[in-house]
Amino acid sequence: MADHPPITPDEIARAVEVYRSTGSYAEAARAIGRDRSATRKALRRAAEPQRATLLTRALEDAFGAAVDATQHTMRELRRDARHAKKPADRVNAAYAINDAARTLNQMRVAHAKLTGEHAAERHELAVTSLSDADLDARIRELEGEPG
Repeated sequence: MADHPPITPDEIARAVEVYRSTGSYAEAARAIGRDRSATRKALRRAAEPQRATLLTRALEDAFGAAVDATQHTMRELRRDARHAKKPADRVNAAYAINDAARTLNQMRVAHAKLTGEHAAERHELAVTSLSDADLDARIRELEGEPG
């Protein structure tokens, strides 16, 4: 068992303040008179609830920048495709547009998974072919009118 008392909430608050200003676990540990390793572990435990929020914000910022860059690239690629002199140039532009769209979709899915905003669950669907008369009868049935 360790022969030192646990780091107090006041010490953690002071260590966080020093760490934010210096970026150094050693400086934070010196400020509260504790071991660097123990201080680092305490700071990481204290920051755990905020970590997901910070990662979400960072991903949102990166996603926004990527969307802006992709939109600019798409405009350039469409221009290139319109003015292409060889069919191969159009194919290359189309490939690049598709690749940009795929990458953007992957970022969107990653963001949804991180934030918990997943796509809706899949639903079973039954598709039936009906004649016009059967369709009219089904519509009347759903509207509550007698057949």
